[in-house]
Amino acid sequence: MNPKDTANIGLSENKHIMLREMTDNGVFNDMKDGYRLAVSVAISQKLVIDDSPLQNRKNMYDVGGIDEDFIFRNSIAVIFPNQVGQEYKYLEKLADAGIGILYANYDANGSLDLRQLLLNDT
Repeated sequence: MNPKDTANIGLSENKHIMLREMTDNGVFNDMKDGYRLAVSVAISQKLVIDDSPLQNRKNMYDVGGIDEDFIFRNSIAVIFPNQVGQEYKYLEKLADAGIGILYANYDANGSLDLRQLLLNDT
């Protein structure tokens, strides 16, 4: 990990609440699973994230707790080459955006329609 990058990642307060709700309603076994899925969805959609800081950021994990095999770091370096050296700072922002996408596909019954989400993925 580049010394300029972050060692701890989290979410904005709003997205943390969304992830907590989905986890509490049984969509995910734990919040880490939801966090990883959010990052994966955002990467698969090649979202371009702006530089603004996360509002009321909540620290959640050290990077090794989410990316123990460096799969996310390496994926970000390849897909978003302008983020080399800042992969985990970008991962945090991808997670935040990805939670928004997941939550938009989450319904009042506590279900997350991944099939529909993946079908709409272009």
